[in-house]
Amino acid sequence: REREFAKLWKAAERWLQGQGQIVSVIGEAGIGKSRLVRELVDETRRRGAMSLILEGCCVSIGLSINLLPFLDILRAYFGLSGEDDTDIIARKVTEATNYLFPQNADEVLPFLGYLLSIRFDSDLDEKLKFATPEQIRHQTLMRLREFFEALARKKPLLLILDDLHWADDLSVELLFLLLDSLKTVPLMLLCVYRPEQEHRIWQLRDLARRKCTDRYTEIELSPLSDQESRKLVETLLTIEDLPESVRDMILQKSEGNPFYIEEVIRSLIDSDLVYQDEGRWKARAGVADIAVPDTIQGIILARVDRLQVKAKNVLQCASVLGRLFKYRLLEHLTPLELDLRLNELEERELVHEERAVPELEYAFKHALTQEATYQSVLVRQRKKIHHRAAVGIEALYRERLEEYYEELAHHYSRSDDAEKAVEYLIKAGDKAKQSYANEAAVSHFQKALEILEQRKLEHQDRKLEALRGLGEVYFGI
Repeated sequence: REREFAKLWKAAERWLQGQGQIVSVIGEAGIGKSRLVRELVDETRRRGAMSLILEGCCVSIGLSINLLPFLDILRAYFGLSGEDDTDIIARKVTEATNYLFPQNADEVLPFLGYLLSIRFDSDLDEKLKFATPEQIRHQTLMRLREFFEALARKKPLLLILDDLHWADDLSVELLFLLLDSLKTVPLMLLCVYRPEQEHRIWQLRDLARRKCTDRYTEIELSPLSDQESRKLVETLLTIEDLPESVRDMILQKSEGNPFYIEEVIRSLIDSDLVYQDEGRWKARAGVADIAVPDTIQGIILARVDRLQVKAKNVLQCASVLGRLFKYRLLEHLTPLELDLRLNELEERELVHEERAVPELEYAFKHALTQEATYQSVLVRQRKKIHHRAAVGIEALYRERLEEYYEELAHHYSRSDDAEKAVEYLIKAGDKAKQSYANEAAVSHFQKALEILEQRKLEHQDRKLEALRGLGEVYFGI
């Protein structure tokens, strides 16, 4: 990927020199988007560049969580931990905002408090009392733009927004709004997504080309050529006695997808068909007879099946929590020998530690690994894990539950606890309605009505709440 990285680094150099930039990295799953981003971050740090790098990731349930990647970025910047109580969170957010806005922090704090479900126990809590949902939505986006501009004025700011093909509407709107900031501050937006043209993020290309002609870089990652794929195999596995037939089979089935190539090689190591002897890789006699699955998902599942029972259970529980998962919540699901099992999964390169601050979080090595593992869990078992995850969130984050309404709705609606699912879907719908996030609100209320109908629950009060919420959203539109 030398050519693609050179293009990316050229944009980064312009950003570090004070010119705002936007870069789209577009490609199919497993094609190497995240790796290219990691190379940029490593290179920036290696050169000692004075900059601030913040990352936010969308997840497959993110369509119903407003501003999810930006909330991730804000929590990281403020250093908010899952163990912080509401007073500590309010203090951290207030101090950081006063630093960025010494003259007018009071204009920004009410919207940050609203977004992060914080109460300041002051007149700041009343500032939005009489604002309409439409005003709150508009002003929230404006204040967030000002917030990121203020950060970029302190030092060049790189915002990495990953998996934007799962982004919610408000995140896409804020991203579009930030395009105007590139002319005035050293902000670089690194947007990573799959080429899913039905998603609104696909409009970013045309908008960026039109509004940021000289500031926009597009990198579309194609499959590796046969020569590049062969070079990757040789680099990953320096081995003399790997039969040419095995090498050819890997190249043929991978169709230039580097993640597929990596997973096949890891699969050979997991099954002990390729092993290390005195620091050198060697192949066993039976390696030529191996049958390699045709799909990445097949290879991932073969690797998962080879895990010990306890490690496999931990991985399956983690897959229910999502691509990114908090250690504390996973510990609630599988407390026994968790560190030992996570170490085993890290050694197998299935998961890795994503961040330790403000709260210990792990991530699946690739979204495909999480998706394939999740689909492999029996539906009955999956429902139980979703329910335990929801109960865990209620127990661990009870002081900040509003922040987790969407996740609770997600987990309970995929469990057998229909009553709790409806309760949190309505709460998530009301929360979205108050932000004028109409699409998300409609989705939540309709889902609540569907569950009431499907499970034949005679809760007229809940049905009325959902219908009223839906009516108010439509009336507002």
